[in-house]
Amino acid sequence: MATRNLERVPHEVLIRLQALQESLKRAERRVADYLLTHPDRVRGTTIVELAKRCGASEATIVRLSKKLGFEGFPELKAAFSAVEEGERHFEYEGILS
Repeated sequence: MATRNLERVPHEVLIRLQALQESLKRAERRVADYLLTHPDRVRGTTIVELAKRCGASEATIVRLSKKLGFEGFPELKAAFSAVEEGERHFEYEGILS
């Protein structure tokens, strides 16, 4: 397994993934693992490219994005971009909802 680069993953994503870990389906886990091991690649990828890299469907990526509290993949991608740009936000509102 590749090394995880957790300091480049949005904090809210880490917290939610930890909470959801046991309930994720196999394809969702592959996407989650990719996000954790390659957070620097999320910003510049499309949902189609990410799906191919993870061996998952685009629908799986949208479902995981929603499970993580985002409206869809563009919002998840924006959270990763904010970390890359040094705009880290520790948002706790809604994490347990």
